Amino acid sequence: MEKHASNNFADQVAAVLKRRWPIWFTMSICFLIVYFHRVAPAVVADRLMADFAISGAALGNLSAIYLYVYGAMQIPAGILNDSIGPRRTAIAGMVVAAIGSLAFAAATSLWFLYLGRFLTGLGVAVIFISVLTIQGSWFRPREFATMTGLNSVLGNLGAIMAATPLAFMVIAFGWRMSFQFTALLTVLVLAGVIVLVKNTPQELGLPSINEIVAWEEGRALEQEPQQVGERIGVWEGIKIILRNKYTWPGFFGFAGIYGTIMAFSGIWGVPYLMQIYDMTRTEAANYMMIFAVGNIVGQPLVGFISDRMGSRKLPYVISAAVLLLVWLVMTFWNGGKPPVGMLAPLMFVLALAGSGFILTWACAKEVNPPSVAGTAMGTVNSAGFIGGAILQPLFGWALDLRWQGAILDGAKVYPLEAYQLGFLLCVGFCVMALIASLLLKETGGRNIYAEIIKPKAAGQGRW
Repeated sequence: MEKHASNNFADQVAAVLKRRWPIWFTMSICFLIVYFHRVAPAVVADRLMADFAISGAALGNLSAIYLYVYGAMQIPAGILNDSIGPRRTAIAGMVVAAIGSLAFAAATSLWFLYLGRFLTGLGVAVIFISVLTIQGSWFRPREFATMTGLNSVLGNLGAIMAATPLAFMVIAFGWRMSFQFTALLTVLVLAGVIVLVKNTPQELGLPSINEIVAWEEGRALEQEPQQVGERIGVWEGIKIILRNKYTWPGFFGFAGIYGTIMAFSGIWGVPYLMQIYDMTRTEAANYMMIFAVGNIVGQPLVGFISDRMGSRKLPYVISAAVLLLVWLVMTFWNGGKPPVGMLAPLMFVLALAGSGFILTWACAKEVNPPSVAGTAMGTVNSAGFIGGAILQPLFGWALDLRWQGAILDGAKVYPLEAYQLGFLLCVGFCVMALIASLLLKETGGRNIYAEIIKPKAAGQGRW
């Protein structure tokens, strides 16, 4: 490793460590746009119900169609990232998302709204795996969970933008012009990806992150465990991922945790606060902003703690357990209507407790072959959106089931017992997440695929 000891190599390492930040930031801004698109309909939920004369279940399905296509696209997104690269994948996705936002803004019928949300979901579906794939190429494995958490900070800024600021924009300009502005913002970020982003350091003639780690640890690159399975084909990799029993606990954990988060923050939280607590739209959006702040604090904190502890499983279990407790409080305290003075801390803790889901991608990446890391992360990433796509319309169905006929400004008004039934569904999803988290394989913050396959190769049992 003579070249690794050279001053020239040290200079190259410094160049990688410097160049990675603008690349990461640009991709994280893409994820900010993803989050904005994801939760923006919650702020205009009542306007959509009134303008298009739709029920709660129909509105839930409108929001869920985004999640259906998002979830369905996660394995293809991983394949695209592993084959044509994250930069090209992200560029294509942002173009489609901008078109979808314009279609949503121009909708004259419910089916046109569906088309807009479908295209938006199709476009943004590939972005997050692109972010993680580039992150894995530019940051050390021991930094992965921390960077995933920091990336979520940028994403949740998108949720903040889609809360109170969007509410003010809707009041000032209407919801249609607001979504036109979203399309313009998407195009501007797309331009940044084209100009700044590179898939790997090697594209700039710089050493790979695996070479840098090997040099820093003073060992031969051949010993780097992430080289295991480097020549696995796409379809063979998919079969390995799906047959790997250690892939699935993270899948169901993410479905349970994120399903409840999306049901509440993505669509039903604002109507709940407006109808049960008689809040204005802006006041309700402010509480959603507190929820977003909880995500901003919790997600990088969980990632940092996980990397420092060298543990993925323990933080995940604690997160799922606390989240279940918070949903029990939301469901049963005062019949589903906690005191208004407790809403702000409950919103914050709800988001903070749910932050453990950010470890899902590290868990999947570290128990599967490194060469199909994008596909592995895409596979488990689909779970959160499948969970949300199932729970959002279920929540709407529960509301319609307990609806007592009240209508205000063309939108249905639901009683407290209707929201309590919806919250009870969230409790069930959290029970599933807690059970799944207890079944996670501890990786110690490193890729253990080689260790997993050793017993199988030696005929000592199934993995």
